[in-house]
Amino acid sequence: MIGLLLATGAGTPWTLGEGNAVVGMFRPLSVGLGPVTEASTTGLVSFLAPRVEVKRTLLTSPSLGVAGSVELSFPTYGLRQLQTGFLQLVGGDQHVPVAFVPGVGAWGGWRNEDWCVGLGLVTRVGVKVGDSDLRLQDLVWIDTMITPLTEGWSLQPRLRVDWSPFERWLFTAAGRAEVAAGPFLIGRLFALRSLADHVAIGAGAAGALANYSDGWQLKPRLFTEFAPEFDLQVRW
Repeated sequence: MIGLLLATGAGTPWTLGEGNAVVGMFRPLSVGLGPVTEASTTGLVSFLAPRVEVKRTLLTSPSLGVAGSVELSFPTYGLRQLQTGFLQLVGGDQHVPVAFVPGVGAWGGWRNEDWCVGLGLVTRVGVKVGDSDLRLQDLVWIDTMITPLTEGWSLQPRLRVDWSPFERWLFTAAGRAEVAAGPFLIGRLFALRSLADHVAIGAGAAGALANYSDGWQLKPRLFTEFAPEFDLQVRW
């Protein structure tokens, strides 16, 4: 399983390959649609902010690769449910619109038997349907998705480094910056261990530093988030 996950998935130009799929409790569901095409979603977050991405490898060699991607998310779905549902976490006096965020990305990478380095650049823009007074809320599962809606646009440079020093282990360091009217920096460290040919468990931590020009009134303009990560992943 580790051999499949090294140098594939989000943040690299390579795909899983036709007939292969990987899903975790929090890892996006990724499915190989063909030899060079892959589709993915946002995992459990899809219940709050559905998102679909299709990536296609355009150029590949044993060690180098280039790919392009397109994506579409519906980040206000969760906000609308929270506003109208029994939890009422979003105030009824604040109209939450139907809104979508399309995006395009370019990816490049280098790999060998033990290492993979992926670089990406994604641009995204928010499209609202109707008028609204939507302001950014501190709802951590959609912060980066909703930024283009509150700031107007988003540009994300991304970096991912995979290292597999042992047969059943994969270590990942990843980061991205979201440049809109205010920066959003995310860093992640994760270790994954294969238990069998089709199952792996992992743990790590992620942190974020955010600064929004139109922030929530109960949060400072510059604030941090930190969260541990645990996951169970299955491939077939």
